[in-house]
Amino acid sequence: MDMEQQCPVCGLQAEVGDNSGSAFRVNCVRCGQFRAMLEFAEDFGQERRFTEVRHLVSGALREATVAKQQLPPVSFEIVEQSLLPLGARGANRAALRSLTT
Repeated sequence: MDMEQQCPVCGLQAEVGDNSGSAFRVNCVRCGQFRAMLEFAEDFGQERRFTEVRHLVSGALREATVAKQQLPPVSFEIVEQSLLPLGARGANRAALRSLTT
């Protein structure tokens, strides 16, 4: 059963449900449809180190949704490896794609 909660990435109201083990499904009007690891969803909003890349994570997830790409569940490890070293100014389309591979 889906519930209305805050999107773990952008903070907008989103449908959250289908908790299967350590990951669950999110359907957000801004970020799109994705799965997120439980730890990521609970803590991402409070992590200051992600402030500069939060919009990039949202954009990459939205881009994957539009392209109908199946993603692995979003986790801190994926975000750290893909986007965090680049910062907001250094991000480019290739970096966004790395989040979705």
